[in-house]
Amino acid sequence: MNKYRVTLLSFLSLILLSFANPVLFAQDAGADPTSLEQTQAQQSIKETAIRSFEDEGFWRGYFSRDNGLIQVRTRISAGPQAKPVLETVEGEGDDSSASEDSHILGVRLDFKRRAIGEAYILPMRPIPIEGTVKTVSIWVAGRNSTHVLKLVVRDRFGNNAELYMGKLNFLGWKKLTATVPPYLKQRDFHYSNTGTGLLIESFKIETSLKDSLGTFYVYFDDLRATTDLFGTDAKDPDDPSDNW
Repeated sequence: MNKYRVTLLSFLSLILLSFANPVLFAQDAGADPTSLEQTQAQQSIKETAIRSFEDEGFWRGYFSRDNGLIQVRTRISAGPQAKPVLETVEGEGDDSSASEDSHILGVRLDFKRRAIGEAYILPMRPIPIEGTVKTVSIWVAGRNSTHVLKLVVRDRFGNNAELYMGKLNFLGWKKLTATVPPYLKQRDFHYSNTGTGLLIESFKIETSLKDSLGTFYVYFDDLRATTDLFGTDAKDPDDPSDNW
């Protein structure tokens, strides 16, 4: 009897120990430890400079004439001292003189009346960002107003979105960052050789009723993006193109 009692007590102790330390009993002897982190490892995160606003003719402004006038022009300035030097993305989105980095983009709004309005700073053509875009950032010199800055983007399937960057209620340079939501479709997972990423359509300033008077200035510099280039870099060179 004592022998069976000891065996039963040992069995019950094992059951209690498994509830107290589930990790000890949850391991799969057949699992490959090197494959557990493949999902996280299959990324190539990189921060790249998209545009440094050297070309004045590339940008234009739109503001309802009922609310006021808008001017967009480049200004000679080295920009924020805190920005690091990064590699510029090759392609349609970069400046021809980006290596100079001696200008910033200035925007001036002259209000005619108090009103809630929308001012747009638009490129001459949408700016492409390759890869899976995680964040988009820009340095802004604000003038302590309650206006709001947003980024208007379009994904590869034609879906538009406005990404919140922040209020302009600060003085001097500040880095504003927008996070790209997962519902924007940046890649067709059925095909490896189609375009990926986002297109930057414009910057949008939502003017507040409180500060829509007089003249308002704001400056931009150093547009950057954090992207995952794994899908772009991993494409096989011998993979045929689906363009027929």
